[in-house]
Amino acid sequence: MSSTAHDPTPHDPTPHDDTAPEGPELLLVTDHTTTALLEQLSRTARRRVPGVAEASVTLLQDGRVSSVGWTGLLAYELDEAQYVAGHGPCVDAARSGVARWVQDSSVDRRWPVYLDAAVARGALSSFSVPIPITTDDGFRAGLNLYSTVADGFSVQARETAVEVVVAAAPAVANRHVYDLVVTQVEHLHRAMETRSVIDMAKGVLAFGLGLSADEAFAVLARRSQNTNVKVLELAAQLLAAVAAGEGAAAVAVYR
Repeated sequence: MSSTAHDPTPHDPTPHDDTAPEGPELLLVTDHTTTALLEQLSRTARRRVPGVAEASVTLLQDGRVSSVGWTGLLAYELDEAQYVAGHGPCVDAARSGVARWVQDSSVDRRWPVYLDAAVARGALSSFSVPIPITTDDGFRAGLNLYSTVADGFSVQARETAVEVVVAAAPAVANRHVYDLVVTQVEHLHRAMETRSVIDMAKGVLAFGLGLSADEAFAVLARRSQNTNVKVLELAAQLLAAVAAGEGAAAVAVYR
């Protein structure tokens, strides 16, 4: 069984919109979030690929596996059956980068726990296609297509599914990279703000106590250990006291 954690919280996709125009061009809207693009991929595949009863996307990220964009309860339940078992066609496709085709769930025995659940729920065939994305953070995803009949996906249907995924991949990859950059910038800003606050507090202590900058930081760190309060929080409290005209009293605490 895989050690990948399973996120049991269902993600409610945007309702299926049959009036939306068809085609992979829908997936090139770069102001969508990564999740929104994957939801759109599911809906597009459900419309365009012959034989699809329901669709979803398996997402492997930050050591967790979850579903996004499931178009119906059947897809969500079958995805969950695989995550609980730790294996299955959609998990394997997303993880390995190789498509997985289940021609007949009642005959195929590669993933017995999942396949028994699929037969019980009336999903007699499936096709899982990895989204060709390569990132340094281990982000992986795959499109899952379910049919209620055996051999529900012809060669043409499977080719169409691959075409839809390939068309979507650049937008998904670009948006994911954008999200990573935004997160890194936010972390950098927070780090810079933290350093600025601590540096100013060091300056206050150095001036008030006649210490060097290193000695002032040592005093701040020692009080943090003694009071079990983070250095950043102590620094912010000190600066707030200075701003309120109570700097001398606040500095005196550190003598």
